[in-house]
Amino acid sequence: MKPQLSPDDAHLNRLWRETFGQPMPLIGAPDIARRILRQNGVSARDLAQPLDASAAPSPAPGDARSASRQKSQA
Repeated sequence: MKPQLSPDDAHLNRLWRETFGQPMPLIGAPDIARRILRQNGVSARDLAQPLDASAAPSPAPGDARSASRQKSQA
């Protein structure tokens, strides 16, 4: 059975998958996950949990990953 993720963990897991291509191994540790994602080029805006996910436009797939690539090429 698949565990039910909190909205915050689900948001971070999506960003983690876009950045690293695998599920987030730190479920339940959002501060650590945010720090690791930030260190790998994910913007603070992308890390911020939208108040209402249905009202906020979702970023295009791969945005976090391409930002990470741009950072590493600089």
